[in-house]
Amino acid sequence: MDVNPVRIMPLGDSITRGLIIPEPGVVPGGYRTRLFQRLTREWRPVEFVGSANDNPGECPSPNHEGHGGCRIDELLAGIDGWLAAACPDIVLVHAGTKIGRAHV
Repeated sequence: MDVNPVRIMPLGDSITRGLIIPEPGVVPGGYRTRLFQRLTREWRPVEFVGSANDNPGECPSPNHEGHGGCRIDELLAGIDGWLAAACPDIVLVHAGTKIGRAHV
């Protein structure tokens, strides 16, 4: 049986893009690499979609909408265009994680 991949758009900030941090270094593809491996192994074929395709890791499907440093309102401003261009079946949103103290 031929199964078309499920088109998944990873959308978010630097966690989605994949972090480049001081020691220990690069977090390849953020959560995307392990998620891709697990979905394709345990569920069915998937394809990550989005306008960005930088991939510092080993993820065979590098496309995403991870925009480091973007706030929710900035992601919201781009979502209509990204959805129209990529036509995802599923959108994953991971944004707004911040470690540390807020500055007022």
